[in-house]
Amino acid sequence: MSTDNFGPAPDGNFTPPPPPGYTPPPGSVPPPPDYGAVPPVPPTPGYGQSGPPPAPTPGYGQVPPAPFPPQPPVPGAYPAPYNAGGFQPPLASFGKRCYGALIDWVPIWIVGGISGAIGSSALTSLLSLAAFAYAIYNIGYLGGTTGVTFGRKLAGTRLVSEQTMQPIGAGAGIGRYFLHIIDALICCIGFLFPLWTPKNQTIADMIIKSIVIEDA
Repeated sequence: MSTDNFGPAPDGNFTPPPPPGYTPPPGSVPPPPDYGAVPPVPPTPGYGQSGPPPAPTPGYGQVPPAPFPPQPPVPGAYPAPYNAGGFQPPLASFGKRCYGALIDWVPIWIVGGISGAIGSSALTSLLSLAAFAYAIYNIGYLGGTTGVTFGRKLAGTRLVSEQTMQPIGAGAGIGRYFLHIIDALICCIGFLFPLWTPKNQTIADMIIKSIVIEDA
């Protein structure tokens, strides 16, 4: 009988199937895959949960502090020019200016009257020199260095520079004294200029850029 109908002979590695009811020992054969099971899907990061709030913008909702906060003005330190804004002392009235000038000039007029009554003599020259020296010292020097003459002290006024609000100095004070000659040459109308000028100035004041203020 021919063996062609039974197929090729099995080789030496052929393992016969286990008999019915045979159970392989644990770990010898891996379990078959469960083709019907769905592998778990890892959750999306943050899914179903609210993420952390975004970091607030620096300064959001807040007013940043000024880098250089304004400082209160220091009295007497770098004052602003007159009419530059802020607090400024009031200008002296025309009446107070006249009162102070009258006190400053009365001694000079008295000495001048005495000199004229005596006539030409050495005493007259001495009295005239004394009156001139007094005017230069009181009206020019004291008025320039301190802003206050004997008359302004009683009248409660002070002479200052309109640019710095400080005394104008000895040189400018003496120069202002001589510039009053211009005020006198036009029939003394220059002394009336404080009645209508914006800063109550005479012609000498406008040239020197000085003003007379209330001295509290």
